[in-house]
Amino acid sequence: MESKYAGRYHSLLNEIRKTPSLLIAFSGGVDSSLLAFAAVEALGRDKVLAVTALARTYPGRERAEAESFCRAHGVSQRFIETDEVAGINAHGNPFDRCYYCKLELFTRLRDLARSEGLAAVAEG
Repeated sequence: MESKYAGRYHSLLNEIRKTPSLLIAFSGGVDSSLLAFAAVEALGRDKVLAVTALARTYPGRERAEAESFCRAHGVSQRFIETDEVAGINAHGNPFDRCYYCKLELFTRLRDLARSEGLAAVAEG
């Protein structure tokens, strides 16, 4: 890693270490992949769970990429079915429609974290 970014990465690791365990909202994109990788480095594999939401808006190709990343880097992964668009449909197409998607997703993630005994939920 370039020294330009090494300090930032170590700061990220230190922030992650402030929580004993972590559930990560894992899309498989660059941000959540970096977070998952760093969380495993900071906390260990048994303290990190990457959760990928399967919804109508999530392409199968991206699921395969997310699975491949987790498998390659030893990140525990779980999939959950969500219907994030239902909240939007129930409320029309409001300007704050992203709020309804995130509400559905993060309510499910919070509940899963609690049931699995994980201390926090994060997204990259």
